[in-house]
Amino acid sequence: MRTLVRKTVKILDTLTFEGVRQTQQITLLTSRVEHLSNKRRKKVPIDMNDQFARIEDIIRVQATIQQNKVAWERQDRTKIARDTSLEMLHRNIEGSLHVFHACGGDEPTAPATL
Repeated sequence: MRTLVRKTVKILDTLTFEGVRQTQQITLLTSRVEHLSNKRRKKVPIDMNDQFARIEDIIRVQATIQQNKVAWERQDRTKIARDTSLEMLHRNIEGSLHVFHACGGDEPTAPATL
């Protein structure tokens, strides 16, 4: 009889211990999942029509674009290129350029002119 009571007490202690251990492990894992979970808020969809909701804004932007286009077309790009090249010559940029030699076989050739 004594051995039966001892074995019964031992089994009950073991079951109680396992139950407490499993409860603690569940609590630990739950807290770890909460800690590692994504804490960002959900993205709020942006209404694309908010920025240009007023027709006055649209008309003003289109007018500005048209003015910029007209100003760009009025520029004399050949004059700008000519002025830039003259400025480069004026500042003696040509003196800092390297002279390249073209090789055409065994005989050396004259330096290439820029």
